[in-house]
Amino acid sequence: MRRRLIKNTAIMTLVISVFCGCSTSKNDVPENIKELPEVKIEKQQVTIPAISYYWAKEDSTGIYYFADKKLWKYDQKTDSNVVVTENLINPYDFVVCEGTIYTLECDEADSNGFGLFVYDENTDEFDELMSFDNQVHSIITSGHYLVAATDNEDQYEVYDISTPDKPQKVNADEVEIVKETPAVETDEANEKVIYEGHTIADINQLEADMVEVWGWNKSYAYIGASVQGEDEFYKINLINTDEITKLADDTAKVAVFEDTILTKNKDGLVEIED
Repeated sequence: MRRRLIKNTAIMTLVISVFCGCSTSKNDVPENIKELPEVKIEKQQVTIPAISYYWAKEDSTGIYYFADKKLWKYDQKTDSNVVVTENLINPYDFVVCEGTIYTLECDEADSNGFGLFVYDENTDEFDELMSFDNQVHSIITSGHYLVAATDNEDQYEVYDISTPDKPQKVNADEVEIVKETPAVETDEANEKVIYEGHTIADINQLEADMVEVWGWNKSYAYIGASVQGEDEFYKINLINTDEITKLADDTAKVAVFEDTILTKNKDGLVEIED
């Protein structure tokens, strides 16, 4: 009897040991199993330029600009300046992406809104592509994205234009909006022009009511100064900031690109300087 009791006790002990040895705490992780790395979706970066001109734009194919109720294209490589089209609607703004021209036009179906149009060189016409979800006032391109600025500050509508005639809206969480930091800027009162933390022109020096930055490149900053209601334009040498040159008295607009400067006079004529 005692021998059977000992034998049964030994069997129970073995069973308990087996079950206890096989069980693990829910917090225990086997050494040969590693935690999976966190998957992060990389956002595409979209850059908002510090300055954008509604009448002149540059892309990889050339510089496009409005003059004399025509859209022109200047190719610096060949020094050619040709009319793209005279068949304009009434563009409020425009962009060019790898040669494809888009315009922002008043939407006839919505008197308070604008529509996006694309230029068809085969028919020499602008075809309407879409309307926007919000009230927009300007468009730019960044890579293969078209970005429309809305009336709400820091709110943009972003579209993928990899297929030029079929813009696809991009969710806000798929892109990162980055604003370009201006190299030349004015103070909050528009009384001083600032470059690298230093004042390089002010309203007292120019005898002006206010100043505005129109653009810059590696060599010069171009500014406008309001003098008794009239606009005057200057370029400031960024190497020697004491050198300030007044542009022609009939200058009405300036567009500054890295290697090319466009100036439009009050009669609408455009001069190109490389």
